[in-house]
Amino acid sequence: MGGPHIGQVRVSFQYDRCSEATIIAQQIVGEKDEFTFRKWNPDKLNVAVGQKTEQETEEFSYFGFMCCYMCMCVDGWMSFAFEEVIDHAADGTQTAKSYFNNQEGKLVWSTRMTRICGILLAVAGLWMIFTPIIAVLNWIPLIGTLLGGVAALASFLFALLVGTTVSLLVIATAWLFFRPCMALSLLTLVGVGTYMIF
Repeated sequence: MGGPHIGQVRVSFQYDRCSEATIIAQQIVGEKDEFTFRKWNPDKLNVAVGQKTEQETEEFSYFGFMCCYMCMCVDGWMSFAFEEVIDHAADGTQTAKSYFNNQEGKLVWSTRMTRICGILLAVAGLWMIFTPIIAVLNWIPLIGTLLGGVAALASFLFALLVGTTVSLLVIATAWLFFRPCMALSLLTLVGVGTYMIF
């Protein structure tokens, strides 16, 4: 029973068709004088063989443990979502210009979706602050449903106004030096939103 038998070892084969291919990476000479590829980072071109070329993680210790933890989480998510190294291999011929144009389009849409998700999460977070009050109002006999509905609508409008205003303020502050015209127009909307809040 312990000897080799049929089905003991399974072998699978994979192949790639023999045709033109596109590789965008850094070509290096390995330890045995063979040519190979690794992830390309323009800031780390002369890294020794065997060392990683990914972005180095920064040490966060600005305002204590909680802020440090939040900064590490945000930095980890950003480095995962927006990788700073290039390691691309695909079948067929692709020019560098078309590849980078495609990547730039993906980056633009991913940043837009991140902003939209951030605004929606800010509105939802502010609205959820008022949900316990809405639940308590629903317990009142006879008029609880009406009061709960009015409170839900009022809290949603308040959360929508405040959440959008605060999110636009954060976006405008981030764009102040890089896109000043867009930042000033967003700050105008922030002023209108602040006026409507108070």
